[in-house]
Amino acid sequence: MNRYVLSEEAELDFYEALSFIEPFSEKASVLLEAAFIEAFVFLGEWPDLGHNLEGLASPNLRSWHVKDYLVIYEPGTKPLLIHAVIHAARDLPTVLQQRIQSQHSHD
Repeated sequence: MNRYVLSEEAELDFYEALSFIEPFSEKASVLLEAAFIEAFVFLGEWPDLGHNLEGLASPNLRSWHVKDYLVIYEPGTKPLLIHAVIHAARDLPTVLQQRIQSQHSHD
């Protein structure tokens, strides 16, 4: 059984990050992919260890750093729902607000 699942947006984020890095260094892209997957599995087992994002979006979202990226997830979900995999330099509040609004409009 999977301990985590990526939202459609998070899956796109994941592949976009790897696709961005791959032309510069295939090895770096492979290492980043492994680091992401390791983090997803780890967070699926220990979801409360991330940083609380209360005040930025939904009060129950958390984040976990993977290299220069943030994995944004909802710890109370089974399997663990990963909402975003975004570069840490992006405008986190804006990205999260857009994601949450988009996901609620699909419900």
